[in-house]
This record gives sequence, structure tokens and C-alpha cells, in this order.
Amino acid sequence: RDCWRGGSRGGSRDGTRGGTRVNTRSNDVTVLSNVRSVNDPTDPPDRVTTLGSGEASPRRPAGIRQPQINERTRHMGVELPSDPVERERALRARLTPTEFEVTQCSATERAFTGKYWDCHDDGTYHCIVCEAELFSSDTKFDSGTGWPSFFDPMSSDAVATKVDASHGMIRTEALCANCGAHLGHVFDDGPTPTGLRYCMNSASLDLRPAD
Repeated sequence: RDCWRGGSRGGSRDGTRGGTRVNTRSNDVTVLSNVRSVNDPTDPPDRVTTLGSGEASPRRPAGIRQPQINERTRHMGVELPSDPVERERALRARLTPTEFEVTQCSATERAFTGKYWDCHDDGTYHCIVCEAELFSSDTKFDSGTGWPSFFDPMSSDAVATKVDASHGMIRTEALCANCGAHLGHVFDDGPTPTGLRYCMNSASLDLRPAD
């Protein structure tokens, strides 16, 4: 597969700084705490930058959910082949290149470029891959990061999290709990009442207006 972790064509990469360097990856479903946002203004505009990095901690921030990711052949409104090759072909045909790279290859869209970072419309944000409900516009807030940010998922089992040890740092990756699509990352520098910031990629989301 033509996939890469946290980057894009042309050599861009996930430019988060200050993380904890590690030598191994963990696939365990878990979460981090004490993660803090880092935005380096010296980054060139063509660099893919994901905000936030921090130290791993044994304590669990209040409000972070750890649902088990369902089998990826289960979808709410979309039927996809169970065969990985056929599934990839079907997704590439239905998703835009950016949507595919973000959701299937864990790429990160450039800040202030996604269609939802400055969106104030009422409605429900669904997974672009499987149409599962992920976030309500009621929990969306202006984080100033250039990515759509939410302080709480739609339900306790909507978003799964796991350790992301890529790029020599440890962060908390957010995934659709229904299909496993990459959504973004979670940080504990959000507003009340949860104190969490679900920093999402617009390319992972589909806003459906409120009735």
C-alpha cells in the first residue's frame, strides 16, 4: 500500500516536538496524560504539523474512553469488502486521496486547510469511512490550532484511543471505534468539563446538518 505514517507527499512529516523518544511501538489500546500542545511558529507552511506531545504517565485523564475497536468489516451505513485488497480498492474509489491518506495511512492534513477547522454549523460529525456518529457540534470549540477540536465524543463508545509511538514520541491516537479509521490525536489541554482536546482531521469527518 502507498501509505506513510503522519506525513504527505513531498517530504512533509509530523513535526511535533518535545515528545518522549521510544525505540518500540505499542499496539495496546491505552491513553496518555500530561500531554501538552506545542506549536512551533518556525515551521515552514508546507510542513505537516501535528500539535501536542508529552510524557507518558500511568494515570488516566478523566473522560478518556477506551472502547474496543470493532472488526473493520462492520459498518453502520457502508458495506465494504472483507478482503484487504478489495477493501482498499473500494475505499480509494470512494474517498478523496486526502481522505484515504488520513483515515487509512494516519497522515495529517495541514493546519488551517481542512473544511471544518473554522466551521460553526450545527450538526453531527460522522466518520467519513463508515458513517458512524463521532462528535456533536455542541462539543466543538475554537482551539486556535487550525484543526477541528472537540472536548467530548458523541458517546462513550464512539472513539477509541491507543498509544502512538511514531516519530520518536508518545501521543494518544484517536480512531473511529467502529471501523478503526484514523481521526487524529487526543490531548489533555482542552476546556471544561472534560479537559480534553480531540484534535481531529477534517478529512476524517463528515458534518451532517441538524434537522
